[in-house]
Amino acid sequence: MDSTLSPHCPARARTNEMYSITFTEASPASFFEKLFTTIRELFVRISLKSLYHAWSIGTQNDLSKTFARAWKPGSFVTKCPMPIGTVYLTADANVIRTVLQNPRKDKEGLFYDHENKRLFVEGILTDIFPEDVKKYGVDSVADMIVISADAEKIKSMRAPLLNSLGAASVKDYIPQLNSIANNILDVMSNAEKENCNAEELAFEFAITVISKFITGYETNRQNYKLFANALNAISKRMSRIISRRPATEAEKLELQQAISIIRNVIDDNINSEHPSSYISKLKVLGWNDFQIRISLFFNYFAGTETTAGSINYLLWELGKPKHQHFVTALRQPDGGDVFLHKLVTEALRLHPPAFIEGRQFRCDTNLEIRDKAGKLIKQMKMLKGYSIVCLTQVLALDPDLFVNPQEFNPHRFDHLPSQLPWLPFGAGTHVCPGQYLALTELRTLIPCIVKKFDIETLYPKDKTDQSGFLTLRATPALIKLKPKRGM
Repeated sequence: MDSTLSPHCPARARTNEMYSITFTEASPASFFEKLFTTIRELFVRISLKSLYHAWSIGTQNDLSKTFARAWKPGSFVTKCPMPIGTVYLTADANVIRTVLQNPRKDKEGLFYDHENKRLFVEGILTDIFPEDVKKYGVDSVADMIVISADAEKIKSMRAPLLNSLGAASVKDYIPQLNSIANNILDVMSNAEKENCNAEELAFEFAITVISKFITGYETNRQNYKLFANALNAISKRMSRIISRRPATEAEKLELQQAISIIRNVIDDNINSEHPSSYISKLKVLGWNDFQIRISLFFNYFAGTETTAGSINYLLWELGKPKHQHFVTALRQPDGGDVFLHKLVTEALRLHPPAFIEGRQFRCDTNLEIRDKAGKLIKQMKMLKGYSIVCLTQVLALDPDLFVNPQEFNPHRFDHLPSQLPWLPFGAGTHVCPGQYLALTELRTLIPCIVKKFDIETLYPKDKTDQSGFLTLRATPALIKLKPKRGM
């Protein structure tokens, strides 16, 4: 019942030698150990630090800054007190890789899905589909969720999505992606181009793409803003679940409006006389309407906010005067594609689609870290039911891994590594199934824009705030799209 990984990480000064990380199931605790742990965790939950972290998350709707402040640089794992108990934080590349490559719920795995059940089923799906959750029961619904099924079930449930959005299939979508991008740019008014909200442009493109390839039709311009706002309201709802903060009356109203919008969009897709090939495949496989609704919700939620955030950030960077030579390089016929790959990689580093990823311990678990000589460097016992949170964005900003990490510099990837150390799309059984579509969207929209327009960043000129609960948004980010001469 262990998971061991011993990678070499030469760029990291603190870990310039090989070391191994091992998670193993701990021996059962005695009665007195359990009693001591219970009392200790009670004090953790009501400690000032715990209450401060809950306040920070709940009032700012922002996990990223709270966890980044709590993380202790140079450590492998940091304890973060929360009202839900101790959360273990890690921004170490090797620890993150070991955690994410360990399956959540297989017979030998160390992680399970109770936290996902609490967050997504009891919190979100019960809000959106209350009748269905009541009909099937929380435990049965948890088994229907793509992100928290056991290893065999997740493989079968992800198969239709991977078949539709896998590396081989996505290549065939490039002409349609180009068409969607050009259509959006063509119908934008002059006023919109003069004062373009990069976030709104990114969301319109991402939502239109998901609608096209998952549901079979493109959403209209009036609907995408409503849907984007609805997804944001759902994200806020998740932050309240984590921080255990009750909703205000305004937030309750916002959530109800969001639920209505999301249900209407999904029900329209289910009841369409001409369903998409993706929905048709799910029906052939025997999925019931509720399972399909769940799948559509997660595709919209996971496939729009993440991609839109990266597009938003990249457009804002390309509009800066000091980065105009990057735009020039993109326009070169003999090297634009290669440089575009570096640009996208750097955008994913500074603005990863998912800035945190978490797992929950199925049992009391021992962590051991040893150097290549076998000497024990660190030992820690982690408690059953508590989570280890992988801070992928903090890792991507590690100065031991990247020189001047806050600087946007695609040339740092002139020699691309075989695997990005911060794992922007996760790893293992639960790696993001939509990663190929997300990357292709980025590599399609950006060239379409720079081919027709010059980009000028209006606000903020230098640094933008990145905040969010499950995904980061570079807000505000305003740009100006000026038609190129001769266009």
